[in-house]
Amino acid sequence: MATVYVSEFASVSQNSSAGGGVPYARLPEIVTQVLSEWPQSSAAFSKDTQSIRVIADSVCSICVSPQTPSGDTPAAAVTNMRLAANVPEYFAVSPGDYLSVITNT
Repeated sequence: MATVYVSEFASVSQNSSAGGGVPYARLPEIVTQVLSEWPQSSAAFSKDTQSIRVIADSVCSICVSPQTPSGDTPAAAVTNMRLAANVPEYFAVSPGDYLSVITNT
């Protein structure tokens, strides 16, 4: 079973001594959501969430967006951003957004 871990963070800092400002997430994380059945959407991000760290144990595609006006959560497609397996990625997001994931090759 494939798994995606989505860790939510309240802020991102800049390390000015590391090559001119490398961003990093400020711990502790607010929450980590685990998505283990794909396709699947996360719960809405916390009201304090400003960034997320996403890591998947197999290749997948993700989509981050708010809930639709009709109340639907986003649905990822294989044409969305592809993530490599076991490579953490960081993204700026808005509170209330959702992450959706689907298997890809």
